[in-house]
Amino acid sequence: MVQVVDVDAVRSRTPEHLSLVAQLKKFFPELQLQLVGGVSSSEDIQIWLDAGADWVTVGGLLLRQHERLDLI
Repeated sequence: MVQVVDVDAVRSRTPEHLSLVAQLKKFFPELQLQLVGGVSSSEDIQIWLDAGADWVTVGGLLLRQHERLDLI
């Protein structure tokens, strides 16, 4: 497993390196990818899963918004 940390997404609150995840999965389809960084909504989770991430770690901001956790 490889953990990809999108540090830019932490600052911008939007997924920044989708193409990197997609390319890693394209060239190494058996590689298991975990994405961390700036995940603050259920939409972000779906975006990363669609890009090829196998696991997405949610951030503290999302965890503190209990009403949004029901959407996941």
